Amino acid sequence: MIKRVRYTVIIRRVLGLMSLAAGLASAQNPLISGIVNAASGKAAYWLPAAARGEIITLYGSNFIPPASSSLEARVSPLPTVLGGVSVRVNNIPAPLLFVSASQINALIPYELADSLSSTTIVVTNGSAASAPLQLDLLAQDPGIFVVQKNGAPVSAANTLAAGDTVTILATGLGAVTPFIPSGTSVPSRTPVSSVFPVVVTIGGQPAQLISATLLPNFVGISQVTAIASSGLPGVTTDVQLQPGFISAVVGPQGLQGLLGLTGPAGPNGSTGSNGANGSTGATGSTGTNGSTGSTGFNGATGATGAEVTGATGSNGATGATGAGVTGATGSNGATGATGSNGTAGATGTNGARA
Repeated sequence: MIKRVRYTVIIRRVLGLMSLAAGLASAQNPLISGIVNAASGKAAYWLPAAARGEIITLYGSNFIPPASSSLEARVSPLPTVLGGVSVRVNNIPAPLLFVSASQINALIPYELADSLSSTTIVVTNGSAASAPLQLDLLAQDPGIFVVQKNGAPVSAANTLAAGDTVTILATGLGAVTPFIPSGTSVPSRTPVSSVFPVVVTIGGQPAQLISATLLPNFVGISQVTAIASSGLPGVTTDVQLQPGFISAVVGPQGLQGLLGLTGPAGPNGSTGSNGANGSTGATGSTGTNGSTGSTGFNGATGATGAEVTGATGSNGATGATGAGVTGATGSNGATGATGSNGTAGATGTNGARA
């Protein structure tokens, strides 16, 4: 039978949470100087790192005014603002357990996207905010609060032997199924299991893992049950919890390599499309007159005009016939001298020519 221990008692006993005076004015921005697993008090790597659902401890200064007392959450779901202080991971509000001038205990949100392997964490106090701190996201980052056998902590007076069953209260086991909103306590009737397995060793030997579930009625604490190996020699108090799934961690950028040789010239690219016509330029000055051009060729001969015969004139009128006047015959005279001849009659006029 596992002894029920109040959540705050576990946190206080294992971590020794207390308010530490920062000695700096409250008007200054919060400053984050370190992030560790709240159970183990250690960082998983040389870079700040944590797993989804892990209770972390932030160390720094100016989280709240130095004269203010520490604040501890006593409700579920856990608040995301405590004493005017908030913590945002990838801009998602983190549930808060404890706040003082130099220390914050918060829960890494389960809601962070699975595709994220790195993010930032920011502490805000009113309108003042810390500089964003880079945080690597791990699949698991287990840390142990306490190990129990028969409801009592494992110690020199309560050692482990082959076949003993242990209960480990820990944090940092990563994603869970079914999903629960961050900061919400787990109902006792609904087992919520770790998605990734964990590795338990007792006395340096692998133990048989029975279960790894969130502790009912608590937030961020997992309960791992395991059985010590039957081959365990003697007794021990050494219990270790290791991740069963290890995420890759991106290390710091390496030094720049030497400049490589220049590669051969690439093929010519395809001809680009014609550019748009440019705007019309200003009118230029008038040029000098050109030289006189050469005489042009003679034009072609015009067509012969058509001959037109005039109409024949009408015949003139026939002139009238002139009447001749015959002289009168003289009387017979005496034969005497011959009388003179009479005057000749006038000649008639000629008729008009036909």
